[in-house]
Amino acid sequence: MEYRDLTDELSWHRFACAVVREYVDASQQHGEHFASVHEAYAVILEELDEFWEHVRQPTGTRDAGAMISELVQIAAMACKAAVTIEMRAGIVNR
Repeated sequence: MEYRDLTDELSWHRFACAVVREYVDASQQHGEHFASVHEAYAVILEELDEFWEHVRQPTGTRDAGAMISELVQIAAMACKAAVTIEMRAGIVNR
């Protein structure tokens, strides 16, 4: 999913809404929980590596929308990891 529209008047609210949309979409496609914390780590690391690829580009050539999109995905997967950890620890009933 593209979040290029976030580059126009980016605000915390819009970012948070994008994270929720990404979390819901990912949960519908791949399940609400990760299979393990190892999987959670791997997915977050993959998204972080994708962000790093953008950061490594020369300053004037970076795609702000793509960078924000990766940050949205990182945040959404961190949320999914937290939900998985809570569920496995019995902190919340799911």
